[in-house]
Amino acid sequence: MTPSTAVVQYPNPYDPGYTTIDQLVRDSTFIVLGSLRPAGAAKDQNGNIVTVYPIAIQRDFGSNPPISLNVSQAEVNAAHLTTGGDYIFFWGADTSEKTACIVGGVRGVMAYDSSTDTVTRIDQSTASQVPRSQSLQQFAASVQAAQSQLSSEPIANQPPICAPSATALPS
Repeated sequence: MTPSTAVVQYPNPYDPGYTTIDQLVRDSTFIVLGSLRPAGAAKDQNGNIVTVYPIAIQRDFGSNPPISLNVSQAEVNAAHLTTGGDYIFFWGADTSEKTACIVGGVRGVMAYDSSTDTVTRIDQSTASQVPRSQSLQQFAASVQAAQSQLSSEPIANQPPICAPSATALPS
């Protein structure tokens, strides 16, 4: 018996809001806690050289990424991230755009303070249902709960998570 595969029609422009952990988890390929490393150069999907900031992963929530994860200059600027800072990143691969990004732009990155074991939401959205501040244990439990709710039905096409409408970042 062959499992069924769903093909989803996503709205255009794609903007799920990313106001909950469930929404962020649903569109994430990897969720990691890591330190932002100094800037480096990489090629984007069009072959252009761009500035990126590698993530030195300290912990993953779900599966360990088999590839290096980077943050774009636009994301660093928008979220006011600092090199050496510890953050939680909802990182996603966008097959429609053939690129990768932080899911939801600023909404998909949160500051982590190891001295207090606290996760703090960086975005300033008043519509967000993600707690402004919570313990790492509370955060991990909410991610695990969201992951357990994900459908087991394979989806043939992924949403355009790196589109400007989804990240609220300039293209």
